[in-house]
Amino acid sequence: MKKTGYMVPMEDFIQISVELTGFSNIELLATGILDDYYTLVVDNTAADNLKSFFDEVKKILDVRQHDVNKAHKLIKENLIPDSRYGGLAKKIILMWYSGLKPTSGLPEIASAAAYIHSFMWKTAKTHPAGAMQPGYGSWKEKPIGQ
Repeated sequence: MKKTGYMVPMEDFIQISVELTGFSNIELLATGILDDYYTLVVDNTAADNLKSFFDEVKKILDVRQHDVNKAHKLIKENLIPDSRYGGLAKKIILMWYSGLKPTSGLPEIASAAAYIHSFMWKTAKTHPAGAMQPGYGSWKEKPIGQ
C-alpha cells in the first residue's frame, strides 16, 4: 500500500471478504480481480479508517477460530454500522456484489472485469448483460421457473 503507510495483510482482506460476502476464498480468487479490489480498498480508504478497520478485523478473525457465531455478531456490531470506519464494510460488500469502487463519491464501476465478475450475477443465477453468455445449447433449456 502506497498512500497510508499501513500494510493491510492480503489474507485478512480475503477472510473478511469471505465473511462479508458469504462466498468462499476460492470463489473470490476465481474472479481474477482480488488484487484489484485489495488495491481499491487500500487506495480509497482514509489511513486512520483503514488501520482501525483491519485492527478490528484481526480481532474478529481470531475470535472466529473458536466461535463463528460470536465472530458474526462482532462483524454485525463492530464493522457493519455506517458510523464505523467510514462504512468500509458495506463498501467492501457493495464492491464484491456490484463491481462499484469503494469510494464516497458518485458510484463508478471499477472495471469491465469487476462488472462481469460481480457476485450479483451469481446470486441471481444469471449472467451480466453483454458478457459471459450462458453458452452453446442453453436455448434448449427452459428458463428458471418455467
